[in-house]
Amino acid sequence: RDHQPAAATVFLVPNPPRRNRQDLYSMKATKADGTFSLLGLPPGDFKLFAFEEAEPGMWSDPSVLQPYEAKGQGIHIDDGGSQSVQLELIPAEAQP
Repeated sequence: RDHQPAAATVFLVPNPPRRNRQDLYSMKATKADGTFSLLGLPPGDFKLFAFEEAEPGMWSDPSVLQPYEAKGQGIHIDDGGSQSVQLELIPAEAQP
């Protein structure tokens, strides 16, 4: 590959035991340069996943995310904080 950022859909998923709180989930498409921002989130511990292709609603189904847990990036969000993370892209061919 040419090392250009890949287009992806990024899911922010709360860490257990808060995965039953649908209000804590978020989904964003990356920009052309591979960046994204998630604003207005409550503080806490989350996991970020970057999928090359994503089905609507798949991010809120724990059984669908289970095979990808190891590819998620843990993140702690503070009030008003900003941070940069490198995410591992989960390619379309790795998805069922």
